[in-house]
Amino acid sequence: MVTNEPTDDWKANVGKVSLTARQTEIREAFIARRGYWADDWQLILELDPEFLARYTEVSAYAGEHATAVADGGLDRKSRELIYVALCAQLTHPHPPGILGHGRNAIAAGATPQEVLAVMELVSTLGVAGLHLAVRELEADAPGTVAGLAAQDGTTDAEVATLSEQFRSVYGAWDDEVEDVLRAAAGFYRTVIDLSEIPRHSGVLDPKLVALITFATDAFVTHRDEAALRRDIRAAKAAGVSPRELLDVVIQTCGAGIHAVTVGAPLLAQLMAEPAPDPA
Repeated sequence: MVTNEPTDDWKANVGKVSLTARQTEIREAFIARRGYWADDWQLILELDPEFLARYTEVSAYAGEHATAVADGGLDRKSRELIYVALCAQLTHPHPPGILGHGRNAIAAGATPQEVLAVMELVSTLGVAGLHLAVRELEADAPGTVAGLAAQDGTTDAEVATLSEQFRSVYGAWDDEVEDVLRAAAGFYRTVIDLSEIPRHSGVLDPKLVALITFATDAFVTHRDEAALRRDIRAAKAAGVSPRELLDVVIQTCGAGIHAVTVGAPLLAQLMAEPAPDPA
């Protein structure tokens, strides 16, 4: 029976051909440089091996050209945890990536607690909508923030306390944040309390927290410029260099390949379906 729902049947349609010497070379190079192989690469290898060869260059670049670990660069575990964060965030939910990179991270020494903490770290990304809304409401009608604070009975002392808590948890500050805290003090207190857990529990290294947060806000599906500016200040305070920040962003650019790795299994399923009836 033909179905429009994605299935795992596509797996039966790959790996049936004998690889050429060039395809074998490309596969071995990918494994050597990226450290793993997955089923979703196989169909690409079979149908368009040179595309996969070029993608290997893109995806391996950050790891191969980064600062050496001994000089403060990222090890494989950290890189895989960053991939987990990008695949788990709400602007780019990619379960195969969580599974594959989570597996790679654990193989590289990550604990389940670390993997979970990474996902917790990006779980509050939705608050970016509140920042955007407050900014635009105030721009549309100056004084809106003050009016909202008055309606809620929010005092300057409460805002000052929240501001200090924000700085402590996130490691950075800008004036936009004060408007958000003033407009929605009660709700934002819950967000800060939640955000504190993965950032200050000690499960993740503070430097890795800064890199993941920066990578998430710079990521092509999110691009939160105001948060990114705060991230840069927080990262510098955590001892992260501009080169390391750029290195992490280069790492995130490879996520565009998910257009192919998500689509290829569906293409394989289409290839397995019976030819449509001309009538």
